[in-house]
Amino acid sequence: MITEFAFDTHFFDSKSLNTAGQSAAHDSILQMWRDHGVLVSNSDKFDEFLELIKKLPIKYQQRWKEALEYYRTSIVENDWQNFSDYENFSKLKSLCSIFKTALADDEISKILSENEDSTIRCSITGFELLGAGAVSESINFQSCRTAGRTEIPFGSTAQAIWSSKILPLTKYSKNISIIDRYLYTRIRDGLTRGSTASGALGFLRMLSDSGKKFNVTIISGGEEKNSDAYHEIINYFNVNVAECPPIAKTLNSLTLISNHDTFFRDYAHERFIRFDSHVCEIGVGMQIFENHPSPMTSFSLKHSSETLFQEREKLSSKNILWREFII
Repeated sequence: MITEFAFDTHFFDSKSLNTAGQSAAHDSILQMWRDHGVLVSNSDKFDEFLELIKKLPIKYQQRWKEALEYYRTSIVENDWQNFSDYENFSKLKSLCSIFKTALADDEISKILSENEDSTIRCSITGFELLGAGAVSESINFQSCRTAGRTEIPFGSTAQAIWSSKILPLTKYSKNISIIDRYLYTRIRDGLTRGSTASGALGFLRMLSDSGKKFNVTIISGGEEKNSDAYHEIINYFNVNVAECPPIAKTLNSLTLISNHDTFFRDYAHERFIRFDSHVCEIGVGMQIFENHPSPMTSFSLKHSSETLFQEREKLSSKNILWREFII
């Protein structure tokens, strides 16, 4: 779902990035970064990149500036040399514990890969090196794109779904928004059967293993304020989340929102989970995180700019039946 990649200072000297009128490499790199990548860097290198993009043709500089400002980045304490300083690919792939994809100047990549395609990959570690002009050949990025389009097969466990499709997104996110019309209803149905298990609770429990803190908002159908449904839902999250230290410790905030059925009918019939700027659409929604094998269901991952999720959030805020801040 997410590829951790890095480039060095020579990357910006690549002919494929500096040939006037040829935008293919820029388009490919920036779209893959936006949709499925996280740039791994340290603070010194990152500051240097801000200066190096000024070497690129003027028409591309703003796009790179915006990418460095808004796309996913991970600032680490590790340091490493320019890729050309490594004797060969075997030495370079020692960086696999920091990132999995190295993007280099085309000529440097040809030398280290020892082939004209300027690409090479280690099948054991998954570490790959590509020249700027060959980024579209990245197996790691291709795998992420495929995973973001692959449906969930029947019988998948919540843990398997979490590990393959959700965990990589949580690693680089702080804000999570869930829209699922029947999330509260399924909680109440479970309580009727004497069970506190639910997709929402399963999701939050697995989220608590991340060692990070999140702001989580849940939008579902919970009837009017002070209704039986309202009291059952608020009590459920107070007892099972707010008063449960292992789960509560991972939440900076937990906001519950109830919307009228017409909101879901007209604007949010599907079920979604937004992780910062990425949106998952899941056929049966949070049901996949319940404590039994999942039904076969659809799954897709898109950048938020390719969805109407922000508009849905705005429409939700205008049609709120109630909002409660649990944490």
